Amino acid sequence: MPTYMMISAGSNSHVAVEYLICDDRNRCRDCDEPECIDKARAVRLLKDITYSLPGTGILVIKAGFVFDGASIPPAFWATKGHPLDHSHIRSSLLHDGLYAAQVTDRATADRIFLDFMGRADCVPWYTRSTIYVAVRVFGGGAWRHKTPGSIARACELISLIPAAD
Repeated sequence: MPTYMMISAGSNSHVAVEYLICDDRNRCRDCDEPECIDKARAVRLLKDITYSLPGTGILVIKAGFVFDGASIPPAFWATKGHPLDHSHIRSSLLHDGLYAAQVTDRATADRIFLDFMGRADCVPWYTRSTIYVAVRVFGGGAWRHKTPGSIARACELISLIPAAD
């Protein structure tokens, strides 16, 4: 059985983030910025994270990467958890990184996400299965929404070192 693990640059495997908050909350009502941080619930990674992905390789996500956690609709937060819940933030960061940089195909990214939730984050079977089905059904738009420019910017912070054959 392959072992999925996250190896931090540091003495522990904590995900260190900072919340991004708009400087001018009065302007939010009229904000027309396409990547408005208030609407995105975004957080910025504060230290590099390295994932060991059996059969795939080593994924490095550098400090500075901005992500929004799991795409869980507010109506389901009570049962599935907040998008940045500690029980699946590492899996969500991994998945957001794979989608942002598109260093694998979408099906592989989703399979890695499912496997990591179960083997590394110990997310219960029912919860991870529900999240996985939602990602497979509704994640295509997020995957297709990436532009060559946004993928290139993501690849400045995310890299995959392929596994040796």
